[in-house]
Amino acid sequence: MSDADHLDRVIAESWPPAVVEERDGWLFRHTAGVTRRANSVLVDGRPADVEAAITAAERFYASVEQPPIFLCTDAITPVSVTDALRGRGFRPTAPTWVLVADNDVAPRVPSPWVIATTAAPTDDWFAVYWAGSHGDRSAGDRDVVRDVLLAPAHPAAFATVRSDADAVAAVGQVVVVEGTGSVQCLVTQAESRRRGAGRAVVQALMAEAGRWGAERFVAAVVADNEPSLRLFDQLGFRRSHRYAYFA
Repeated sequence: MSDADHLDRVIAESWPPAVVEERDGWLFRHTAGVTRRANSVLVDGRPADVEAAITAAERFYASVEQPPIFLCTDAITPVSVTDALRGRGFRPTAPTWVLVADNDVAPRVPSPWVIATTAAPTDDWFAVYWAGSHGDRSAGDRDVVRDVLLAPAHPAAFATVRSDADAVAAVGQVVVVEGTGSVQCLVTQAESRRRGAGRAVVQALMAEAGRWGAERFVAAVVADNEPSLRLFDQLGFRRSHRYAYFA
């Protein structure tokens, strides 16, 4: 397994779908249509018959009444696969950087924020995360996110950063998979941006994961999210590779 392949698998296992079927190395993932990552094929290498694999994916998602979406990376997805997808009318969307950092980067600095970490999302944590990421979804989707996607089969921590007034400024999650901490679900309240709340939550997550033996960290950031990319750059993350969703 290549390093990029490992990082992609860590990110996948950190956001666990309700249903996963592995077919010829590809992961067919389904979670009632909630989020692209949990409802897409993780394209891992080239199967013996590319066209047959794509057809199998189309049939799988038709059976669950969802459109087929393929997560392809520029590090491990063969050109023959993306060419075949394009030939069927699929086009890349939401290009995303996979970022990686060692466990000794960006030493934690004193912060004016009040920071707490928990093993499960608190009501305050989830309210901020939901409003910032999925607030337009249904109550049923809300339950799926909290009970399925935020409940990985790996050690996880949820960080909540508060101001002196006790208002939640930022939240985030880290999941540790095979010595790699996946930093995700970051939301910073609008009034707390550019004040160090985002940096504080990421550093709190990295410190917590380090106590569980995380030797490095990974994060996925949409390519046009310049503020988040700048934050991770400042924290010592470097760019590994990119992926996109073919839909």
